[in-house]
Amino acid sequence: MAVGYATGAMADPEKKALYQAGADGSRTASAYNLAVKDAINPPEMKELKALNYKGEIGDKLPLHVKDVVEVASVEVSIVIADGTLVETGQTVKFYKFCWQYTTTAANHAVNGSKVNVVATDLADNETVVDFIV
Repeated sequence: MAVGYATGAMADPEKKALYQAGADGSRTASAYNLAVKDAINPPEMKELKALNYKGEIGDKLPLHVKDVVEVASVEVSIVIADGTLVETGQTVKFYKFCWQYTTTAANHAVNGSKVNVVATDLADNETVVDFIV
């Protein structure tokens, strides 16, 4: 599966360029080998800084998400303790591994709310992490 992904990625000029930019040119870190490594390894999520989350529109939720080459997307959903969805949306990358979600809906039941984060890489690997507020 990883070999098939890497072969396809090398045939896609946009993906190939991303992997070439991350490779150092050595035999072990070629663009192809980097694509194989990417297909095997999902994104890593280190933390969600929800200390400033007050349930207000415009609250900022910073995340640290990284991958072998590049994280393709990071989606956030906020659910209150009874399972009701408050909101969902895409984060914005603002520096290397730093992503940020800005809330768009008020949450009057912050305590016990769950922030669900789904990070997807170029190889479509997903990492899903739930953070309880």
